[in-house]
Amino acid sequence: MKTFVATAFRSRLTPILVAASLSLVAAGAAFAHDHRGQHDPVDRMSKHLSLDEAQKASVTSIFERNRPAQQALRERSKAHHEAMKALDPKAANYSTRAQALADEAGTLARDRVLQRTQLDAELATVLSAEQMSKMRERKGRGHRGMHRKGPKPAPESAS
Repeated sequence: MKTFVATAFRSRLTPILVAASLSLVAAGAAFAHDHRGQHDPVDRMSKHLSLDEAQKASVTSIFERNRPAQQALRERSKAHHEAMKALDPKAANYSTRAQALADEAGTLARDRVLQRTQLDAELATVLSAEQMSKMRERKGRGHRGMHRKGPKPAPESAS
């Protein structure tokens, strides 16, 4: 008797579980696709700057040309961060190593600025003056501008 009940239950439950699993997979794929689009700089620029198709193609090409240099800079920054974490204040060469890391931080900052200004110069050949102005305004707001509307709140005074 148990075998018949278990088999009947299983035969009714299997299609429900399969359908539920497929719907979860489909929902996950849709979410992953939407989520990836949020991080594509060309899509984001196209949305906020109303790029036409020729501009989108040019911006994509600019980003692809600059990607290796940006990736190398990101790797150098990551290595610097790891070296800073590994710095031991009790080590005999602490001051020398700290000075070298400080110098390296300055070089990284300079290289970041140069990379970004080169990218902006290339984008300026593709974007209109109005689009460049909008891009600079959005860049000035940083991550805050991506998630919140309106100006940054004034700091509270400590009276």
